[in-house]
Parts: sequence; C-alpha cells; structure tokens
Amino acid sequence: LYSALPNPGHYTIAMNFSFSEIFVYDRILEFKNLQSDYGFYSLRGMPTFYPGYLVQRELFLQDQMNEFVVTRDGSNAHVSAYLNGELLISFNDVLGYTVFTGPGGVIHFFQDEIDGDESSAGSVDRIRIYDEALSAAQVQNLDAIPEPSTYATVATALAILGWTRRRSRKRQ
Repeated sequence: LYSALPNPGHYTIAMNFSFSEIFVYDRILEFKNLQSDYGFYSLRGMPTFYPGYLVQRELFLQDQMNEFVVTRDGSNAHVSAYLNGELLISFNDVLGYTVFTGPGGVIHFFQDEIDGDESSAGSVDRIRIYDEALSAAQVQNLDAIPEPSTYATVATALAILGWTRRRSRKRQ
C-alpha cells in the first residue's frame, strides 16, 4: 500500500486475516520496503516481532480468523501489538524498526522478498489504517468505532426518514 500514512511513524493498523497454513515463519507486516527482515511474523503460530520479541504461545491457528492490531505512537516511539484485543507485545522503538521507510512509505502485508519462504498464504477480511495511535481501550472496542461511511449512511437514512414524515404530514 503506497502513501497510506501522512506520518509513517505514527499509526494504527488493524488486520483481520487467517493463515491457510502455518509454517516456520509467516510474514504479517513489513516496514522497510522489502529490504530487511524487520517486522511482525507468526513463528510456528506464535506472534513475533523481529528482532527481539516472541510470545511463547501458539495463538495463530490454521484457517482461524484473527484481528491483529499494531499501534505506534510517534511522539514517544511506543509500539503495541494486540491479537484479538489482547496486548501481546509492547516496546519502545527508539531505533525506528517500525517506521515505514522507502519511497512513499510503502506498507507490505504478508509479503517477503528477502526470503520468499516467509510470504504468507491465507485470506484477508479487512485492513484498516488510522493516522493515530489508538489506545488499548480503543483497540479492544475497535469494532464499536464506526467507519466514516457509517456516519454517511445514518445521515442519509435520517434525512430520508425526515423527508418521508414531512411529506406524509403535508398529505394530511
């Protein structure tokens, strides 16, 4: 995804996906324009950030839909990763491993050009990108946060309802 973030170091990315197979390493999210191994992976089903953070529980299962959320607060370089609302990984990224670099701040999902064996197969239901770092409470209630199109739909429905009521009053 090209130029999706106004600030490539301040964001939230929420992904709903499943792996069709679980391998040794399955790339989820890559930050360095396919020029390094830095990123989020599933390591035999265990959520991992390379370099340095491994959750010692097999949480990614074959053909199971997951909501994976990564937040990065650009003001203090704090990164948090959640799986299905549970905080799994949290660290201060002072070296900028999770800042999207390269021309246009390209975001790569499930793709690995360094070692093609780490590209992931599966299905994606939804990817949402926010230009802010959501709080833990916001991440846990992510599905309760309406999308902008929801507001437009509600406004249109209310306008039609109002127009219909007004028209029926005029007929009486």
